[in-house]
Amino acid sequence: MNLTVHAPPGTDTGTVQYTIATPGYLLTSGSTTLDHGTATIVYDPVTLGQTFPNIDVGGRVTDAPGLADTVWASVALEDADGRLYADHVTLQGPDVYRLAR
Repeated sequence: MNLTVHAPPGTDTGTVQYTIATPGYLLTSGSTTLDHGTATIVYDPVTLGQTFPNIDVGGRVTDAPGLADTVWASVALEDADGRLYADHVTLQGPDVYRLAR
């Protein structure tokens, strides 16, 4: 699952630091570069499940592939001028939730 980070208007370059976690576990963290105002963070539950067998990749209702866990993705963006921005989304199964702005 790709999570796209959209920078505030007028911010085209910078560095995005991120964490992806579930209750009780930091699954992964890293950084990526903002390019033309966007960056992509990849949440790959199948790969992460090799290290964290508690990640459910079988969905909630059937045995078909799907997402079921509550996962948090947090990002911090430092733009080229040194300004800092932060945001957070919650994944609940295949659904993405973000606070209304």
